[in-house]
Amino acid sequence: MSEQTRESDQLGKDRSPAAVLGLSIITFGIYFLYWYYKINDEIRRHDPSIKVTPGWSVVAAMIPLANLVSCYSTAARIRQMQLDEGATDTISPVVALVLHIFLGIGYPLYVASQLREHWHAHRQLATATT
Repeated sequence: MSEQTRESDQLGKDRSPAAVLGLSIITFGIYFLYWYYKINDEIRRHDPSIKVTPGWSVVAAMIPLANLVSCYSTAARIRQMQLDEGATDTISPVVALVLHIFLGIGYPLYVASQLREHWHAHRQLATATT
């Protein structure tokens, strides 16, 4: 496997925050669960030091009160990934949790936009070094 292929395997998919929200609404939340699994899996593959089991994250997202912990923890994992790579402008797990509680549709928009920026920065760096 080439170095470039290995690098692209560790990067998450570039998803439009609006598409995540729209597909989640159209599918009555099923796409949200799929997206939630995928982002936790991408975080795990990108940074093996961040421990997460994507399947359990999805299960927790469907259980009242556990969903709050899961949403906060996912945002905290994203923040850790950003900090590990030297980012200064990072996601706020508290803001993500507040968005989830009071404005449910705000959570996927916020999280997806933060992840999109993170993956985009990686792709720009990879392009600049080749």
